[in-house]
Amino acid sequence: MTEKEHVKKKYVKIRFMNTEKKSFKKSGIIFLILVVILFAFVFHSVSLNEVIESIRQTDQPFIILGMLMMVAYLLCDALNIYRPLHILGYPISYLQSIKYSILGFFFSYITPSATGGQPMQIYYMYKDDINVSHSALVLIIQLIGHETAITTLAIIGFISQNGLLTKAMGQAKYTLLIGIVVNVLIDLFMFCVVFFKKTARIINRIVVKIAGVFSKNVATRIDASLKQVYDDYQNGADDLKAHKGIIRKTVLTAFFQMLFMFTVPFCVYLGFHLHQFHWFQITMIEAVLFVAVGFVPLPGAIGASEGLFYILFRVLFPSSILTSAMLLTRCINLYFCLVIDGLLILLFTHCLKKRGN
Repeated sequence: MTEKEHVKKKYVKIRFMNTEKKSFKKSGIIFLILVVILFAFVFHSVSLNEVIESIRQTDQPFIILGMLMMVAYLLCDALNIYRPLHILGYPISYLQSIKYSILGFFFSYITPSATGGQPMQIYYMYKDDINVSHSALVLIIQLIGHETAITTLAIIGFISQNGLLTKAMGQAKYTLLIGIVVNVLIDLFMFCVVFFKKTARIINRIVVKIAGVFSKNVATRIDASLKQVYDDYQNGADDLKAHKGIIRKTVLTAFFQMLFMFTVPFCVYLGFHLHQFHWFQITMIEAVLFVAVGFVPLPGAIGASEGLFYILFRVLFPSSILTSAMLLTRCINLYFCLVIDGLLILLFTHCLKKRGN
């Protein structure tokens, strides 16, 4: 690396950390406050001792299986970073990909609307000498796979579990379609950005015009942001177009990845010695829940996820253990993962400091 490149890299690092550090601290504090409020609300009406006792009586191997499902989720996520980076000519190790996945999960869930994950992943990839335009492209390919998987599974869930959804929500079940529609639009836009540039620009103009009806300032910011997306992603899109199989592999891996996560409530269900409903029913209900709260602008969709769990899963779990099931599910697929990921990120940071990087 030349002296000029070294100075530029150091400048980018300083600029990024100065602008993002305060933002992440603020988001982290908000996240912790929301968690405290949530648990205070839950235990206001339910005895903590009762919850602990009911969790103690669970079949522990199934709870451990639920945790392993989240490990499998992480490994699939890492694989969807590892493969396209290799196609673009970066000989990174699979362990490095796992590091990027951990960073993405942690910062996505502690920031509103999951806005913090990709910037941190791009930053750490940049520190590993990966071009910003390439890392951004890899992450949007990964996101296309993710959005395609969760949207498809949610649609299947909404159709196949219509009876259970009606029993849980009545006609209000149609409000769940808002999240599905939002995800479909996001997926289509990202796909167009990578493969159909002209179509993406048409969508851009339509979105900006609609936003302009409400606020010209918002429309200007959206226009600038979308143009930046084009600049970042189009630079390396041709490389991936020559390897269209990577898109299929990414989407397929994302399906397995999300099914691993959506299986966690079923593991909890079995852990409470319940057998009335089968894997497909519970997994598809979880898929609908996940997409329905995905657009809620709160870190980790805290509050919304727990509230909708109460509504949808009350037809699956007995009322006496519903709160325990909700807390155990959320601890496995979110809080447990955040604690482990946070500790690993501290380890990454410590290692970087020792290297003087």
